[in-house]
Amino acid sequence: PSDKELEQRLEAIRYSEEQGLLDTAKELRVKLSKDSIMSYADTAIPPKVKKLIAAPGRWVLRGHLGSGGMGTVYRTEDLMLHKQAAIKVFVPRDNESFSTELSKRFNREGRLLAKLSTPYVVRVSQAGFSEQGGFIAMDLVDGQDLADTLNTRKEAHAVDEMSRVGLDVANGLAAIHEAGIVHRDIKPGNILFSKRLGHHIIADFGL
Repeated sequence: PSDKELEQRLEAIRYSEEQGLLDTAKELRVKLSKDSIMSYADTAIPPKVKKLIAAPGRWVLRGHLGSGGMGTVYRTEDLMLHKQAAIKVFVPRDNESFSTELSKRFNREGRLLAKLSTPYVVRVSQAGFSEQGGFIAMDLVDGQDLADTLNTRKEAHAVDEMSRVGLDVANGLAAIHEAGIVHRDIKPGNILFSKRLGHHIIADFGL
């Protein structure tokens, strides 16, 4: 759907919810999610992964945010919480299928991440995987990553400032490890500063 049509359909969902027409709102969410995802013009998302994302009737893809490694990140509208979110789509390299073992690990770690409750790790709300790939839906962080901060600032970084970054990362890793997860890809580009929270958080797990 066009931006104008999308806004009209989002407004119809909000109105139905306000009027207590929950079944109608659910039907509208499911149809909008399916329409937007299945018609999304991006060959980087395999058909089965599109179906996975559309199945809950919760997400609308709004645009491309970035790519790297095994995944591509998209700006997303969360139809249930009425807020911006992000979805990372994982696709096997060289068009190979996910092995059973790898798919199980992705599913396990996706579920564990969704259960994490700490302000130092990006919040994951949903995950799904198939042999063609998978996705993880998470909060959209409103700030710059540490790699960009280090590369764009000309002056030296104060010791106390970098100490705070280290403490934020340590708090996040402690929660991750306590949940039985290994991040696998800690680097400045995966450490984001949240303007809303006022501290750094860990994101983009190397699942």
